Amino acid sequence: MRRFRRVNQVKFLRFTLFWSVLLLPAIAQARPEYALKIGQNRCTQCHYSPAGGGPKNMNGKYYGAGEFKLSAFSKQEYAGADIKGLYYIPERHTSGRGGMGIMAANIYASLPLVPLSSESAEVRLVAEHNLGGFNSGPRHMYVRWMIRDDSAPGWLPQYVVLGRFIPPFGLMFDEHRPYVRIQTNTSWNTGFETGAMLSGNLGDRFHYDLSGVNGQKNQGQLANNQATLWGALANVRFMARSWPVMIGASGSYHEEELNKQPPSAGSVYAMWSLHRSTGNRVPLTLMAEFARAKNWNGSFVQSFVTDSTGYGAQVTNSESQGVLFQANWDLSARLQLVYRYDRLELNRDFPSDAYERHGLGAKYVFGPLMWALVRVESAEAGHPTEAKGTKVGAVGAAWAVLSIGI
Repeated sequence: MRRFRRVNQVKFLRFTLFWSVLLLPAIAQARPEYALKIGQNRCTQCHYSPAGGGPKNMNGKYYGAGEFKLSAFSKQEYAGADIKGLYYIPERHTSGRGGMGIMAANIYASLPLVPLSSESAEVRLVAEHNLGGFNSGPRHMYVRWMIRDDSAPGWLPQYVVLGRFIPPFGLMFDEHRPYVRIQTNTSWNTGFETGAMLSGNLGDRFHYDLSGVNGQKNQGQLANNQATLWGALANVRFMARSWPVMIGASGSYHEEELNKQPPSAGSVYAMWSLHRSTGNRVPLTLMAEFARAKNWNGSFVQSFVTDSTGYGAQVTNSESQGVLFQANWDLSARLQLVYRYDRLELNRDFPSDAYERHGLGAKYVFGPLMWALVRVESAEAGHPTEAKGTKVGAVGAAWAVLSIGI
């Protein structure tokens, strides 16, 4: 049976790769490797949020269009949409959800309320809503003050953001599967906070984001027992001037919820673009991240751990430790191969219980703001109850994502 499932996964990968190269579309999401590749340390080069991610400005749309021309509707900054479909085949077919579904159907609007001038700061309203899919409901919804042009260096912040947003933490991905994002509760669909954020640039190479938030990742609405729950998040990154390397660090702390311990997390990360260091002769980007977190395990053990009442209860308040390594190889301007290694120790005092996952896939851009991604992953876990687990942590999968944006 196991061999039969692996054969099915291989057939699925061959089938999807074949049709993705012929037919499928693509859109570039919030990815730090793109910033490193073009030598740009400001997220506002492509996004409205100074922390990156979410709705794109016109520069971001043109970059995401690649070699294709934008549609007439896309050539405006006031509105847009981003729709992602998923086809998911878990290794153990009867143990988890699988099949076709909608990851997200995001629509957004960006309205400049007050233009930037010598007499006033720019005020912009950005609103994004997920009509269906994973964690449907309000996503980014904030007012952004651009106090001064973000090309002007200095310690004082260039941007103030107030509302609901994703504070940057570690390496940002437009998916929710990396262990380090699950571990620190900072994935694309769970990382939202409500509060205020300051962002600034000290020259072209150093960037910082400082956030003060209320509640613990609520849905942008009032929630029970969260009025006095405050948190702080910080992210700093440095991009070398003469060498195509970016390094960064992130940290977060939230006050304790009723009858729970205060969650905290930290991350250090680095990227190296061989594109720029070899004059595009080696079109490879390497990324790595190391993260630790405490008291966040309880937020995901039900969906991640098979024995959630036994082993899961034991590690709820443990200090976890995770590692991610990813290599992206650009075969062409449209086709990219991706390899990823994930490792997560839910209790870092017991490294033999770690979850490990290897993934290999390809991403293909076939139209303006359109892309397809396919990947096959193998996973295993060291703890006896998880070694043949049925939940996300230790189950391999084959999956494909189709994304279309306007």
